[in-house]
Amino acid sequence: MVKQITAVDLHVGQRVRLQRKCRGLTQTQLGEAVGVSFQQIAVYERGINRIGASRLEQIAKTLGVAASFFYQTDVGDPEQSEHAAETMRATEEGYDLIIAFLRIRHPRLRRIVIGFVEELADAETR
Repeated sequence: MVKQITAVDLHVGQRVRLQRKCRGLTQTQLGEAVGVSFQQIAVYERGINRIGASRLEQIAKTLGVAASFFYQTDVGDPEQSEHAAETMRATEEGYDLIIAFLRIRHPRLRRIVIGFVEELADAETR
């Protein structure tokens, strides 16, 4: 029988990966901190293996969040939310965009990027 990856396991694993990356940790570093191999962290992050409650608590403590963080799916309207940065960083694309944006040193270029992204967002709502 082939094991099915559940949507919950995949979501929790993605949240682990994103928070790990935001904290600047490698899979090896996180694995060492919680007592598993980097391969096991990779398996968790892909949602292939379910993370047990006590292990999830260890991961949460290491990453500086509550265990409930990994289950959050709705943090509100990104334009109205106090959690806009968390909403953005909760996706891999958002995280990549933040990292790339922070590499732009000139304020004028940053404003151009913001204007471009706003235009794209406005065009999508038309």
